[in-house]
Amino acid sequence: MRSLAAVRRSISIVVPSLDDSFLLSRVGIDAISMQCSFLADFAVLRQVDTAGAYLATNGELHDVYPVGVQILVGRQQCNLARETMFSTPKGTDPVAIDLGSMGKGQAWVNGHLIGRYWSLVAPESGCSSSCYYPGAYNERKCQSNCGMPTQNWYHIPREWLKESDNLLVLFEETGGDPSLISLEAHYAKTVCSRISENYYPPLSAWSHLSSGRASVNAATPELRLQCDDGHVISEITFASYGTPSGGCLNFSKGNCHASSTLDLVTEACVGNTKCAISVSNDVFGDPCRGVLKDLAVEAKCSPPSTTKEPRGEM
Repeated sequence: MRSLAAVRRSISIVVPSLDDSFLLSRVGIDAISMQCSFLADFAVLRQVDTAGAYLATNGELHDVYPVGVQILVGRQQCNLARETMFSTPKGTDPVAIDLGSMGKGQAWVNGHLIGRYWSLVAPESGCSSSCYYPGAYNERKCQSNCGMPTQNWYHIPREWLKESDNLLVLFEETGGDPSLISLEAHYAKTVCSRISENYYPPLSAWSHLSSGRASVNAATPELRLQCDDGHVISEITFASYGTPSGGCLNFSKGNCHASSTLDLVTEACVGNTKCAISVSNDVFGDPCRGVLKDLAVEAKCSPPSTTKEPRGEM
């Protein structure tokens, strides 16, 4: 990323009002210093509140403050504007930019404001190695990514993008490392499911009789996997019929396991956008009599022409 000598754009900035709340106002900035400097180094910004008092960053330089309002002066802040050019990832998948390495600011792509980012870091504690969704709702259930930024990815509509020479402009307020920013085409890269042999059959197996009663054509439950449109199942990373444990991205085999599971699932699913497999001893055999069995499968999705993820570094 390289620094801009000047940015003649309209940039939103938070301006304090007399009641100590914050007013988000769009104010024109004529030129921006490219060094960490006092706020007074910015061009004059003035906002009139309802009481008629002028609040501006240059007010700190001239000691002009509303009566009764205390403002901390001499505070140094690194406000940087940066730009870079990038090419659009191929395909039609949604495009997102990873700003997790940055601090706090705003971003524009080809003149469009994609929003304000603020990479707050989540607490280190509260996450568990396993996840089990069934049961009563709890806000702490299945928490993940402890100690990581609460938001990394920001969507960029493809309608705003050109094939190449797209301009990214950042207005950063607190610092960060722009060399770690990356662009990626997003799609479901992993799909997974776990179905028990005592589950109900899929909805497609049910029908309504003229009498109004429901009828089921097959009593066998099915495990179904499906990738996003335009992508196929490229690999089965886990498959077990028996007593598997864990959840998606954390499956493990149990004491009861049908050794043919992986081969059978691979044959049924790999190369297809979606697949359905009956959860039954008739398909996998009975690896442990008298025990209720589950089928757990985890698969990777990829574009049909490649197994690598489309990714562009900036």
